[in-house]
Amino acid sequence: MTLRQLTGLRFAAALAVFFWHAPATKALAAPLSLGYLGVGFFFVLSGFILTYTYRGAYSVRAFYVARAARVLPIHLFGMLLALGTLLLLGGEHWSEIPIGDRVAGFFAQAVLLQSWFPSPNIHFGINGPSWSLSDEAWFYAVFPLLGAGIARLFARANERALLIAAALVCAVIAAAVFSVRVPFDQWAVYVLPLSRTGDFLVGMLLGSAFLRRAGEPDARYATMREIAAVFALLCGVFVTAASPPAAHFYAAMLPFSAMAVYTFAAGGGAISRFFSHPVAVRLGEASYAFYVVHFWIVRLIPNVLFRWR
Repeated sequence: MTLRQLTGLRFAAALAVFFWHAPATKALAAPLSLGYLGVGFFFVLSGFILTYTYRGAYSVRAFYVARAARVLPIHLFGMLLALGTLLLLGGEHWSEIPIGDRVAGFFAQAVLLQSWFPSPNIHFGINGPSWSLSDEAWFYAVFPLLGAGIARLFARANERALLIAAALVCAVIAAAVFSVRVPFDQWAVYVLPLSRTGDFLVGMLLGSAFLRRAGEPDARYATMREIAAVFALLCGVFVTAASPPAAHFYAAMLPFSAMAVYTFAAGGGAISRFFSHPVAVRLGEASYAFYVVHFWIVRLIPNVLFRWR
């Protein structure tokens, strides 16, 4: 199984982030927190896909080399595009900040460590959306350790036990975040890689559960299951919008994203067939590059068109 439908879904998640940043759609996307939801979905999906792909024995060194080869070239290109745009047009977390923050942000981002810094001038500086790549770099760093821990702790566990474990992680995160009553720190709750490791861990547990399925689900009801997963995602959007600020960013949506990832991994329904189409898969494969550059394309195109006029 290639899970082509999950590749296709990646572009839908990238579009959610695009709608959050694009001026024409932000008024609609902001109340629904589409940007936050797209990033959280990516984190869960990342844990799932890596667990599925690197099942069994593998070279840790080869894993790190493969991740670096995939992430760094496009990341550095996006960073240079962002820097050029900032020098040309200025921007938030750049124009009015101290030179020291600019320098620190540049070097921290170049090595994908920016999300470890509490200052928004650093973790949102230069190419702001790449803060999530800093989190992903952390996930890659701990993936072999977490994978070994899951394999040992759940050596004899079946699919149901692993799904329960994933649900418990979601519950613990929700309990911790929903209990925050004081003004929350966006960096500590949303950006800090340690805080978002739970999303990735849930994805890994789902991937482990998927690999231990006792059998294939009844294909007759595949489309109904997928419709239910989409409906759950929509419900999650409104639950998120109505949740306390600290949970608003990701905790409220996490179980709904997890359900969608696991449901569409099984595939077999009409929606999965749509996202398995070669065009959808190609868009999904391009979603990482699109995500890295989209914020600056949104800024550059109107300015270039305006100057040409």
